[in-house]
Order: sequence, then C-alpha cells, then structure tokens
Amino acid sequence: MRKVAPKKCYSPDTGIKVVSAGKGNIGSLAENLVYLLIKDRGDVYYYNDANREVDFIVDNEAIEVKYMDELQPRDIESLRRIRLRKVLNKLVITRRDVPRMQDVNLISLWRFASRTGGNK
Repeated sequence: MRKVAPKKCYSPDTGIKVVSAGKGNIGSLAENLVYLLIKDRGDVYYYNDANREVDFIVDNEAIEVKYMDELQPRDIESLRRIRLRKVLNKLVITRRDVPRMQDVNLISLWRFASRTGGNK
C-alpha cells in the first residue's frame, strides 16, 4: 500500500516540541524545523510504501531528514527508491555537509535553514 498524504503532526513552536519529544530526540526536532522551513512552499505530504517512508514531499522535491554525522547507503534507500512522477529532486538533510550519494543531493541542516525559507 502506498500513501502520499498529510499524516504527521509538527509543532509551530519548537519549545513545545522539546517538552513533548524530550531533549534527547534531536532528530525529531530537526525534522520539525525542516517542516517549519518548507510549509509555506505548498502542500507538504509524507510518503509511505510498505516499509519505506520519506519525510516530506513538497513541490517536486522529496526530502528526508537524517540528522546524523555519517550516512550509509541504507540511510537513503527509501528516498532513492521513491517512484513518483512529480519528484524531480531528492534531498537528504543531514547534520553536516557530506558529498552527494548516487542520485540523492545532501545538505546540512544549517545550510538548508540559511536559505530563505528553505527554498533554493
């Protein structure tokens, strides 16, 4: 079963998110921040197909948040295998800048956030 629909819940106040998710869940906070940066670009969806999930589909872009220092090929597998006609760009937002992996662009969270509203 494949779903492309709004499902996840994000907080407009990251302070509330810290209280509800806990300080130790930095990945959840990073994902919430990315949502706040992209929400004004249009309808934001998530993608779920069997055991694969992609955090955000917005405009023609699929975005996965992996707030970690090092990525392995398995960390981007869901994003690489996404098969939606409208997805032209695949982006992973990480803790630090890392080189492109296969057909997926990677960018650090701070660099992504420094762009106006997360836009290119």
